[in-house]
Amino acid sequence: MRLSFVIVVVVLLSGSLAKLTERECRNKQRVWRRKCLPSGWKTDVEQCKYLMDDLEMTNRRKKRCTNIQKEMQDTKEDYCWPPVCSKEIDACDAAGDEFEEKGCEASMCDDKASDGACKSLKDKLVKDCKYSFDECPEPEPTPEELCKAASDSFKSNNCGSILCNDKASNSIGNCDKHLAKLTKDCSFAFDCPKPEPTPEELCKAASDSFKSNNCGSILCNDKASNSIGNCDKHLAKLTKDCSFAFDCPKPEPPKPTCSEIGLISHHGKHVCAENNYGVSVNRGWWRSWEHIKVEKDNNGNVYFKSWKGRYLSCQPNGVLQWNREWKRTWEAFKVVYAGDKVGFFSIAHKKYVVA
Repeated sequence: MRLSFVIVVVVLLSGSLAKLTERECRNKQRVWRRKCLPSGWKTDVEQCKYLMDDLEMTNRRKKRCTNIQKEMQDTKEDYCWPPVCSKEIDACDAAGDEFEEKGCEASMCDDKASDGACKSLKDKLVKDCKYSFDECPEPEPTPEELCKAASDSFKSNNCGSILCNDKASNSIGNCDKHLAKLTKDCSFAFDCPKPEPTPEELCKAASDSFKSNNCGSILCNDKASNSIGNCDKHLAKLTKDCSFAFDCPKPEPPKPTCSEIGLISHHGKHVCAENNYGVSVNRGWWRSWEHIKVEKDNNGNVYFKSWKGRYLSCQPNGVLQWNREWKRTWEAFKVVYAGDKVGFFSIAHKKYVVA
C-alpha cells in the first residue's frame, strides 16, 4: 500500500506542474461542474472556490475533484480559474460535449464542413457560451506564391545589382540566401547581365554577319534569293552600327575573246602590218591589213598573226617586226588590262609596246 501511495502522489504532483491550455481548462471546468457540483447548483464565483469543503461526497470523488480544482488554480489564468458556476452553463456544457463527440473541431478549418451542424454548434458556443477557438492554420502557399515571394524579396533587396557589381557590400550574404531561395522556388538560373557592347564591337558583329551570310553577292546578284529579306536587315544594321554606305561593285568590262581583232593606239590610229613585214600605227581605217589574229598558249601568253601569216616579234633593240614564221619567246606577249583599254608586255625583253 505504501508503494502505491507514493506512486500516486508523484503522478499527482507531476500533473499539477503542467500548465493547462484554454481548451484543456474548458474541459476541466466541464468535468468539475458535472462531477463536483450538485445538479442545478447556482452560486457565485466566491462560493465556487470553497465549495469542496461543504459538499458531502465520497473521499474518492472528493479527491478527484480536489485535484481538478488544484490543476485549474495552479494555471493562474483568468480563463482557467475561477470557473463559471451557474446553472445556465449546463446548456453550454452539453453543446461542448456534442461538438467534441461529432469531431467538429477537426473540421472547423475545412470550408466544406463549416456550413453544417458543426458550424451551428460553434456559433452557439462562441455567442452564448463565450468559447474561443484556435485560429485555423494558414494554408500552404502555392508554388506560384512561393516563387513570387522569392522574386519580390530578391528585387526589393536590389540583389541583382549587389551580386553583379558591389562585391564588397555587407548585403551580399543576404542576397546569396535570397538567390538560393529564388533558385529553389522558381527553378531560376541567375546570371549577371553582359555589359553593353562598344560601338566597335557592334560594328564588327554587323560586318561579320553581313559577310558570313554572303549578303553582298545576294543583294547585288541573286535578287530572287529567299535570303534577300534577311540581308536587308543585316545591311540596315551594318549601316546603323558602322555608318556604312553599301553599293554594288561596278562590273568588270568584258575582256576580248575573239580570235581576230583590230588594235587602236592612244592616238586613235589602227595598227597595220605592212607588206614589207614592218609595223605602222597610222591607219584611220580597219581593213584587211589591219586585221590581226590572236593565238593563246597554255601559259596565258598571246601571239599576234598578220594578214600575211607572220607573227609579230619584239627585237632586243625595241623594234617590232611582223616577219616570224614561228611562235617563240620573242613573239610572246602578255595582255595587261586597264579598265576598257589593254596594253602588251614583251615576255622576252620585259618591255611594254608603245605607239
